[in-house]
Amino acid sequence: MRGIAYHRTSVASILQLRHRILRKGHPITEVMFPEDSDEASRHYGAFDDTGQNLCCLSLLPSVWQEQPAWRLRAMATDKHWRNQGIGSGLLRFAIASLENDSQLQTIWCYSRVSARGFYERLGWQAVSNVFDYGNAGPSITMIWGCDITANAPN
Repeated sequence: MRGIAYHRTSVASILQLRHRILRKGHPITEVMFPEDSDEASRHYGAFDDTGQNLCCLSLLPSVWQEQPAWRLRAMATDKHWRNQGIGSGLLRFAIASLENDSQLQTIWCYSRVSARGFYERLGWQAVSNVFDYGNAGPSITMIWGCDITANAPN
């Protein structure tokens, strides 16, 4: 197995993988978000020793329950590299990066239903019913690092 390195990177370095995995056959603009160019946005990639992007994700400034939060978007792993721990490694790296920069706060995402187990194994919680999220298909809202009962009605 080739060496894998996790890095904070530019959106340009992960855009092709994002497009190929998440919206192949659709315009690349479907995986380009206005927040991508926000100075506070954070983009991460897992790269092999040849520089090939194997996995990517973006953390975009957001709000959860009226508090500052991060929104995880466009997490994708090359199909030849799935189920080898690269995605979970990259997500852990991104969370550690936030913590190292004193930026750690709640993270939320719309997860495809098929990825729910992946997030749950990493400590995320589902907080919605299944809904249709356009070309992404059946999805569910997931959160990490938030006490979901804190603002629940009595």
